Order: sequence, then structure tokens, then C-alpha cells
Amino acid sequence: MDWSDDITYAAHDLEDFYRSNIIPVSKLKSSSVERSRVIDEMISDRKIHKNESPKYLSLLEGVTSLMPRGPYVASRIQRQKIRSFVSYLVGKWINSTKFENESLKISWEAKAEVAVVKAITWKYVIRGRTLQALQR
Repeated sequence: MDWSDDITYAAHDLEDFYRSNIIPVSKLKSSSVERSRVIDEMISDRKIHKNESPKYLSLLEGVTSLMPRGPYVASRIQRQKIRSFVSYLVGKWINSTKFENESLKISWEAKAEVAVVKAITWKYVIRGRTLQALQR
């Protein structure tokens, strides 16, 4: 149940916050420095170890390369692309999940990608200026 929640919330939060223009997709797609900031927060939050950062950076680059370009303007093409993107991620993560000997087996890559997507939400939404101002 926890894994299905992680998949659902990670993918759909990414979609929702992309549609809200809270996530700086253009920066994430084009700037290795910006992607490194996401990974650095994962390290400082003790989600990953520093020596794992190259693998996580690579996954983050892969995820962001698939995201639709530019700010969300609700065009039909953008709506189709974001739906396809989210469906692709959910399908990939589900297909990386198997039952063996009555036990759930999840690939490292799927777990790591979900962690990276959740880190994007944490960096730009949970710790973002707007929510921080509302909390104060």
C-alpha cells in the first residue's frame, strides 16, 4: 500500500505542480546546477548518501528530459504531453514491481526515481517561498 501511495502521489503531485507552474521545468531541463540543488537537498535531508549523487543526478536528468517543455499554458498539446508523461512514469514504476515468494520486490531504479520526483516536490513546493510564507 505504501508503494502504491508513493507512486500515485509522486506522479500526480509532479503533474499538479507542473500545471501550477510551481516547478521550474525549464531550469531543471537545462541546468545541471539546478538539478544538483535537488540532489543536494536529498543529501542534506539524509535521503541519500553523497557518494550516490551521480546515480541520482542521472535519474533526475532522465525524468526531467521527458517532462514537457516550458511553462504550462494549458494548450491541448501540453495537456496530452503531461498526461502521457505521468502515465509513462506510473506504468514504468508499476512494471518495476513484482511479487516473489509472497514478497514485494521493487527495482532500485523505480524506488530511486520516485524518491527523485518526491524531492522535486519538496524543493519547489513544500520548501518553496509561497508555502513557507503561508505557513508563517
